[in-house]
Amino acid sequence: MKQLHIDISLPEATYRAIEAQATKEGRTTDDLIRNLVVSYIKVQAAKSGKTAGDIFNELALSYIKASSATEHLHHAKR
Repeated sequence: MKQLHIDISLPEATYRAIEAQATKEGRTTDDLIRNLVVSYIKVQAAKSGKTAGDIFNELALSYIKASSATEHLHHAKR
């Protein structure tokens, strides 16, 4: 299995709340955020009758397509 590392931006207040919750649970902030993301993907999978891998794959492909479209628009404006 391949480990993924992600960077996400959060409002400072949200990060502080997550940090406080992680401390309360004796976990790292990264671990809690990772679990929140995984839980979200699992919920979306359960709602749609798909696997978590399918949902992640769809999200990844959607991001790649959107990123590619943005890149093409940027180059077209030059």
